[in-house]
Amino acid sequence: MVNNYESRYRWYVLGLAALTYTCAMGMPRMCMPVLFKEISIDLDLNLVQVGTIWGAEPLASVMTILAGGLLGDRFGVRRVLGIACLLAGGAGALRGISTGFTSLAATTFLFGLMLAFIPVNVVKTTGIWFSGRHLGLANGITGAGMWLT
Repeated sequence: MVNNYESRYRWYVLGLAALTYTCAMGMPRMCMPVLFKEISIDLDLNLVQVGTIWGAEPLASVMTILAGGLLGDRFGVRRVLGIACLLAGGAGALRGISTGFTSLAATTFLFGLMLAFIPVNVVKTTGIWFSGRHLGLANGITGAGMWLT
């Protein structure tokens, strides 16, 4: 029997993990700064309000990142990542229907709550499928996937 560390399937899993970082975390997070000028004009926001919105997502992530790891241990990373990606996508889409500062800040905060479940479980996935010097390479590839956006 072949264990996870020797399986060829692990490279497929690594590709999915990197794509998860790119599509579920990188793109939704990095779309906001380039749109802040248009958002601030449309919603009549000042610089402090834009900064508050930009900081709401990381603040929310700090509150739930430990829970994301615990849920990944309890229910499995595949299940938690699947649900987290769906919930983060829905919460990210809700930002598009915001009508003012309060609603945009709230939906961005909600997005951050959901988004925090993804990174800890992607790192756990690479730890399950890779070992030794390949683990560092795998984590580097998934980390690069986050910044390919």
